[in-house]
Amino acid sequence: MGTKRVGLARTQKLIENLKRELTMQGSSLAGVERVCKTVSSVGALTTADSGKIITLSGTAFTLSLPAVSGTEGVHYWIVAGAAANYILAENSGDDNVLTMVSVNASATERDHAFSNATLSAGAIGDRFHVYSNGTNWVITAFANAAVAAA
Repeated sequence: MGTKRVGLARTQKLIENLKRELTMQGSSLAGVERVCKTVSSVGALTTADSGKIITLSGTAFTLSLPAVSGTEGVHYWIVAGAAANYILAENSGDDNVLTMVSVNASATERDHAFSNATLSAGAIGDRFHVYSNGTNWVITAFANAAVAAA
């Protein structure tokens, strides 16, 4: 073994370039925060928004998902920040790629092959967890009242 010294900047660069899994074995992370984004008007999510908590604010509007093709593993937490009947829609180029299980105060419902999910009596805190398997957007909805699938 030599005695070659490696500078701090080079060491940091080598560590940053490591692509490895980290086994925590019961340890916890401190100071980790989820990235949040607020949407207050008609718009569309992107794959870059994956993993974010999306808060909807203001009056009711439609929020579109990206095209499902090539999005396997992309996911969002979408939360109603106001009492409004927000609409979650598939990309206009897709054809009935939404599938959903919704849980509300009075029932659990299952819907498959539709294009829009609408809060029917939107309340603050209603939320969707949306996940792409590359073929469909799989939605788990937790709402105060039924979520309409159309």
